[in-house]
Amino acid sequence: MKKLSRAALSLLAVMPGLALAQSSVQISGVMDAGVRMDRGAASGSVTSVGSGQRDASRITFSGIEDLGGGLKAGFILESGIGVDTGAGINNPPGTAPGPLTWGRLSTLTLGSDATGYLSLGRQYTPMWAISAGPANDPFGAGWLGGIATIYSFTVRASNSLVYSYGYTAQTTLLPAPRKGLGAMLMYSLAETSTPSSNAGRQLGGNVSYGDGVWWVGYGYHQVNGSNTTISATAPVADSPTVKQQTLGASYQLAWGRVHVGLNSGKNGLSGAGAVDRLNWHVGANLLFDGRHTVRALVGKSKDRTATQAEVTTIQLGYGYDLSKRTALYAAVGQMDNNSASAAALGGSIGTYAPGSTARSVIGGVRHIF
Repeated sequence: MKKLSRAALSLLAVMPGLALAQSSVQISGVMDAGVRMDRGAASGSVTSVGSGQRDASRITFSGIEDLGGGLKAGFILESGIGVDTGAGINNPPGTAPGPLTWGRLSTLTLGSDATGYLSLGRQYTPMWAISAGPANDPFGAGWLGGIATIYSFTVRASNSLVYSYGYTAQTTLLPAPRKGLGAMLMYSLAETSTPSSNAGRQLGGNVSYGDGVWWVGYGYHQVNGSNTTISATAPVADSPTVKQQTLGASYQLAWGRVHVGLNSGKNGLSGAGAVDRLNWHVGANLLFDGRHTVRALVGKSKDRTATQAEVTTIQLGYGYDLSKRTALYAAVGQMDNNSASAAALGGSIGTYAPGSTARSVIGGVRHIF
């Protein structure tokens, strides 16, 4: 009996430690679908059923294990969903589907709130956290694209290591810092030896500070051996190197939050293949009666190369929360191109001619599970 009692006491003594080591897998995600109308394309107007209009439709598997002493381990696997077709979509809305099963996120994280977190895998870049985060972009790069329609930035990087401070254990799931200082450093390995071990290498970082009322942040990202666009495929040359920067700020007023940001992207080339863009935006996010949200953004992108392409965007959105998880939404926007630009709003269908005015209207339902 004494031996049994001693064994029971020993088990009770270690149970707190066992409880700390327990973890669980959480399944969550977003289902977003609606109707959109695109006007101004050379091929004519298009009406379609869209997926991931307000927020990208996706399914997420995640988990956090408390290791004791503030140390935590966690993982995230996230894949995009095309609600309209059932197909997998692993890139931002408006881009071609990627071949990756967990192309949105695939990360493993270890660290603590006090010391920061180290994450490995495919994850958001520090530039994305500043540029398209909710503190800088009233649309969060969703809806009709928000700042993503004019900014130069890289959303994700594979084969990457990210150190973050001031973020949560699930840094890459929602890269928005808590109150106070936030900082991230990222290095993405090229994992190639030809034509050079540097081809396709990416690195970046950010720093931000906020107190809940005001926020300011700066982000930097560069890609070695990139062409004029940055895609999921590895670049094939050492030069040029695309360098992107964002400086953003926002302030909370009684009636909502106002945003302002400046962004640039350049590769240092001259003549054909040169990239040198300067972009800016101002916006606001207004909340009424706890259920009604109005978002607005005005922005411009100017090409400082010989091409001199320019585009100005105006976007307006409205959301109504039916509950904490389900919302109705609608948005309207346009892109005014000069004779050297043919840009369109996020998710637009069709080919737009230089000098055209692209207009889009969306409406739908978003459900979080």
